[in-house]
Amino acid sequence: MFAIVGLGNPGSRYERTRHNAGVWVIEALSGGPWEDKFEAKLARVEIAEERCLLVLPQTYMNLSGSPVQRAMAFYKIAPENLIVCHDELDLPPGALRVKRGGSTAGHKGLNDIKRALGTADFYRIRVGIGRPDAERARSEDAVSSWVLGRPSGEEQRHVLDAAADGAKAIRCLLEEGLELTQQRFNRSQGG
Repeated sequence: MFAIVGLGNPGSRYERTRHNAGVWVIEALSGGPWEDKFEAKLARVEIAEERCLLVLPQTYMNLSGSPVQRAMAFYKIAPENLIVCHDELDLPPGALRVKRGGSTAGHKGLNDIKRALGTADFYRIRVGIGRPDAERARSEDAVSSWVLGRPSGEEQRHVLDAAADGAKAIRCLLEEGLELTQQRFNRSQGG
């Protein structure tokens, strides 16, 4: 069984913010019925003939580790069968990257999952949201405002397209493995 996690913040205030790009991937997968358990919304689905547990933590982004760890422990899912979908500041809006392990690049949601599981060796679907312009990006407040802001126009279309491709990449990952998925879906540019 695989756990597929969409990182974001709960509630309508954050629903369409850049920081919820991981949730958008899960929404593109579609699933249900949803149940509330372990401070998360959970849905059991089958994707590419694999049993999967969709997980949307209902804690704030920085506290995602406990709901993910508890759901994985309950369903006996190993960290190597975890796929985390998240926003990525270091990629332009609409860029998509699939990877396994490596640095969390300071992403607080990933850091908390790494802390809770004791490893960062899991799959990631990274959806590019870009950074604020260089002048504003010097402060942490500017970055926080950026990720908690809503993309508009063409930027929003690029991020939503990348989230939809993220859902397709998950199916490919489960069917074809990491290398082929990276060849097909990793792109540096948005759109």
